[in-house]
Amino acid sequence: MNSPDIRATSNPDHGPAASDSTHSDPWSAVAAARFPAEFDPEIYRALNSTAARLDDDAARAHYRLTGRPGGFRANAIANRDDLLRLVADAPALLEFGHPDQRLLPGNDAVTLLPPDAPPDSYGSGFDAVLGNHQIQNVPNLVGHLQQVASTLNPGGFYLLMVPDKRYCLDHFQPATTIGAILDAARRNDTVSSWRAQVDSLTLSTHNDSVRHWLGDHGSIRELSPAGIAQSLQLTEEPEAGPSNRVYRTWFFTPTAFRSILWLLRDLGLVDLEPFRVYPTLRDHSEFWTVLRKPAAGVEADPAGREQYGDEDDLTLPFDAWSPLRIPAVVTRRYPSTGLVLNEESDAERNRRFQKAVRDAEIAAHVEQHARESAAIHAFEAPNRTAPPPLTRPVPGMKRVLVSFCNRGPAGILLGIVTPAPVLYFQPLALPDEVMDLHDKAHGLTRDERFIYVALSGGQGQSLLVLAREDLSFQGLHQLRRASDAHSIFARNGLLYVVSTGTDEVLVYPLEGGVPGEPACYWSPRGNARVDLRHYNAIWPEGDGFLIAAMDRRGLFPAFETRMNANGVIQEIPSGRILAEGLWFPHSVMRIGGDLAYAQSGCSTLNIHGRGAIRDLPGWPRGLCRVDHLLLVGTSENPQGGINSTLSRYIRCTITLCNYTTMSLINAVDLSYWGKGIYDLLPLDTPHTGD
Repeated sequence: MNSPDIRATSNPDHGPAASDSTHSDPWSAVAAARFPAEFDPEIYRALNSTAARLDDDAARAHYRLTGRPGGFRANAIANRDDLLRLVADAPALLEFGHPDQRLLPGNDAVTLLPPDAPPDSYGSGFDAVLGNHQIQNVPNLVGHLQQVASTLNPGGFYLLMVPDKRYCLDHFQPATTIGAILDAARRNDTVSSWRAQVDSLTLSTHNDSVRHWLGDHGSIRELSPAGIAQSLQLTEEPEAGPSNRVYRTWFFTPTAFRSILWLLRDLGLVDLEPFRVYPTLRDHSEFWTVLRKPAAGVEADPAGREQYGDEDDLTLPFDAWSPLRIPAVVTRRYPSTGLVLNEESDAERNRRFQKAVRDAEIAAHVEQHARESAAIHAFEAPNRTAPPPLTRPVPGMKRVLVSFCNRGPAGILLGIVTPAPVLYFQPLALPDEVMDLHDKAHGLTRDERFIYVALSGGQGQSLLVLAREDLSFQGLHQLRRASDAHSIFARNGLLYVVSTGTDEVLVYPLEGGVPGEPACYWSPRGNARVDLRHYNAIWPEGDGFLIAAMDRRGLFPAFETRMNANGVIQEIPSGRILAEGLWFPHSVMRIGGDLAYAQSGCSTLNIHGRGAIRDLPGWPRGLCRVDHLLLVGTSENPQGGINSTLSRYIRCTITLCNYTTMSLINAVDLSYWGKGIYDLLPLDTPHTGD
């Protein structure tokens, strides 16, 4: 039997598409203008605070570098309903779907067909066709698209909800190639191939998109040879079961799908063009595509060919993204074209984009500081050789405990600051055994009787216990299992510790202020104890907590990818994301119900619902509220970063901000006492942020 001619029905110069080209559909002509561009710089700036000051070119570079790989929205399409509303008024629609899962329920203009309907049953004269997670199952993709094209009126649209293989059960499936698609068309497949069946049985993983976005892809199924043979027998023996079982055959990412569809269009095989391909959003498992059948005299939209890089074609595990592991020149394979090219690495390309973003950000910071430095940063340059004068404390002043994660010339770990009526600082004396064995103080918390301080040094992780009443030394205990313990919180007789070095939250029972044996309260990857996302900060949220991650994609060490705004604030144990696209978030908390956190990478304090306090004098980390005042700790930022160019403004301070007006008030320079502040703990007000 001869193979069918896969070019016969859809060459733009032959067949039904050409004969219909004189038809003009006024609805489709109007509807085309409704579909927003995939990237809108105004929307991207409005939704992403880290890009708020960038011009259009820099915002586009920022989106290529961090926004698109991070799943940040950059257009007006927030969900599939937004897309479907654009075609809901079409005079005639065809939908592939099940009666109980209709995309447009109650719309009388919709003709419903089952997802596996044979192509000769599609009909004709439709203005729009809707497909909901069905295109990955059609045995002959080219034949299906040819038939949809003949079903549509000229200018009509095919709206597709397509699974993104990276964030669903297909994560481990090999990406679809143009060769596989053309081979299925040459054979004119009507049922799923044996390869599709076996791969579906052996290469599937979990289908939790949130877990996939967090880097937890699970593992492929384990299935015995007998199980595979039994499943394949169903296709050979009709009496044993259905002979046309549908299996997932095609596996796409947004970029690969666009590339393959343009190839099919340019080869004259399919009379549909990718009009819009909206990238996959954070925590979603699908992307949304609009294919258009050309109308007479209408040129293809150049934006339909626009690409935002090919990062999503890479399916490496997250820990393989480290720039240290990527050579300067690499061999890249493009599955959609079959080409194999030597080109610059992702690291080199990212550096070019990073420079564009960095230059724009630094220019904005310099301009802002030139206007406001006299009013905001009126204090003198730090004197690191002599202690600054101390203001005499006033009885009744509220106190805040300060931890130093980088010592200054004075070599202290803790101090007391009083914010009103004047800024006053007093170092806190600690026993020699504490000072000799530890060089960093991190998280602070308290309960009814004690103050707890997370310490680190040559002896590992320790918990310093002080009396709440007079801050007298009560004990020093090892924090077993913790690694690089950054933030802590005491609640209901338990101590919760963010073990940054292992991406875990550990929990310790407290007996008289002494921590017991630890247990893992939460981890995004089960027993894999490795620092990929650099979790820090912890704050109670209902029965769980809020935590911050400096880099959710696992591009670590984070300081080598400083311009990637991949940080998130998330709720645990649910994993729900509350804020994303952040530059190294720290010190998350609730203030009057509003979510507040420091963005260390861009020197801001953000409070959702109120705005942001910008241009803090250093790397902000450490946050608390005392009455109407907000106290923010800043550090000299020894790791560098976007503010390192503005060295004259970077110092270790306690900065006072007015919560009511969201403005800077004053700052006290603590550079003699320490180089970096980690946490602030109010001692005389509730430790809840209210």
